[in-house]
Amino acid sequence: MTVSLKHAFQSAKPDGADTSIVRPSDWNAEHVLTQATNKLLGRTSTGTGATEEITAGSGLTLGSGTLSADVTSVAGRTGAVTLSVADVSGAAPAASPTFTGKSSFPASTSTGANVNLGYGANVTSNLVDGDIWIETNNLRWYSNGVTWRASAVGHTHVSTAITDSTAAGRALLTGADASAQRTSLGLGSAALLNTSVIVQQDSATGSAYLPAGTTAQRPGTPAAGYIRYNSTTGKFEGFGSSWGNIGGGAAIGDTPPANPGAGDLWWESDLGRMFVYYTDANSSQWVDISAGGAGQYLPLTGGTVSGNVSATGTITDGTGTLRPLLVSSTTTTTSGTSVQLTSIPSWVRRITVNLSGVSTNGTAQVGVQLGTSSGYETSSYLGSIFDTAASANFSTGFFDNSGNALSVRHFVFTLTLVDTITNTWMCQISGGFSQAAGCRFGAGSKALSGILDRVRLTTSNGTDAFDSGIVNFIYE
Repeated sequence: MTVSLKHAFQSAKPDGADTSIVRPSDWNAEHVLTQATNKLLGRTSTGTGATEEITAGSGLTLGSGTLSADVTSVAGRTGAVTLSVADVSGAAPAASPTFTGKSSFPASTSTGANVNLGYGANVTSNLVDGDIWIETNNLRWYSNGVTWRASAVGHTHVSTAITDSTAAGRALLTGADASAQRTSLGLGSAALLNTSVIVQQDSATGSAYLPAGTTAQRPGTPAAGYIRYNSTTGKFEGFGSSWGNIGGGAAIGDTPPANPGAGDLWWESDLGRMFVYYTDANSSQWVDISAGGAGQYLPLTGGTVSGNVSATGTITDGTGTLRPLLVSSTTTTTSGTSVQLTSIPSWVRRITVNLSGVSTNGTAQVGVQLGTSSGYETSSYLGSIFDTAASANFSTGFFDNSGNALSVRHFVFTLTLVDTITNTWMCQISGGFSQAAGCRFGAGSKALSGILDRVRLTTSNGTDAFDSGIVNFIYE
């Protein structure tokens, strides 16, 4: 507090104009006490008298307005000491002193020593190992980061139960900062439990909680054996070399199931057909696998397939590529100077041209010519054709050497690729006539300037027109 020194009587008179005399305000003002540094006010002289300056004694320090005591010895003893009534001069106190808060003792306190402990409310802050205090009906102490309690009926650990279902338990069992606590409990420094990655169960006879998430939330680097619930597809899935659905039978309904995955089955109840969901890098679709259904798969090893079978693309048998046998639509030869097969695939190796009852309105020969993307080639055809009367060499095409306008032809021209480097094709001709007895046989070859992509049946002069019969092309 601030020391105040004023006259007991305070004047109510106003000050006069003369400042050379003591005025009422001077009488009423605070008076200044003057004393030396580091002195106390008091009186050490006998009897009542004036206030005296007192010097702080040994063990006392006066500074910054505070008087402090530094007890370095008691009754001639130094170091850690235990106070008793005998150490206090004068009459013994009526009762032992009472302390509140906590007390700390060095580990070397001798057995049997008597101490007075702090007493009062439980202490929860600023605790260090070795702290000990008394709370109502309980003795408490702090050791290795845990508060312990002993009561009249035994002792109980007051920390929250150490389980993985409580925050305190998880902090101890899984927290990275709890390695010291785990070590003190003899559990080692490593975390014992990580509830975010283990598979849990709701009871011993209930269910397990599998990881669940969308397709986009799949692990980035899965390993064989992973299993999870896909909330996008609504199905369980596992990882071997790729993700696939686990368990479940075919879906049944008149509409395809939502969110299908590769390999899913669907029984179309209206039509009574089975479909499998197929997916690759280019497309995904339901494929009919019913007997005779479009897109039916041939058995991999053995077995039979009934009904219609269609194929798109390349089919291999282990020794080479299998190609379909394709037949062009049959064309009547009742007009025009040629019948053409164009846009022939590059994989074609054999072409058959079939004539039935074909005739023309002139005397020109009938035969086939080959071509590339640059057009039909009309020279360098090698070989010859023979009949019972005469024979002739090929030149501008594989022609039948018949110059009779009445000829009605039933011929087969078979073209076969023999060299893919030089694009050389062989032609075999066999045929007969129905207007009169006669036949033709011949063979030849033609090296094209490029890959064959067209064949035509035509007349040798290019002007005589067909007037009867039919023709078609088969290529494979």
